[in-house]
Amino acid sequence: MTFQEIYQDVKSQANTFIEDIAKLTHRSKAAVRKWIAGECAPDMNVQEKLSQYFNRPIEELFPPKECSQRKNERREEGDGD
Repeated sequence: MTFQEIYQDVKSQANTFIEDIAKLTHRSKAAVRKWIAGECAPDMNVQEKLSQYFNRPIEELFPPKECSQRKNERREEGDGD
């Protein structure tokens, strides 16, 4: 289950989830929102902390292919402008 899928499971409590993760990781709520959107992934130390918190492997929470694929898609969309 990816980080985005975990968020979808608790979406009714979105504000609490974002605030709790921001506090846990000592990052801003804006940063957490970017992780949820798949715009970027947190640094490795934060990924390890989240992996322990959710009891899920880092590779499952933040699949490397998924993040880089989204970046490439955004670049391609920008090329047509």
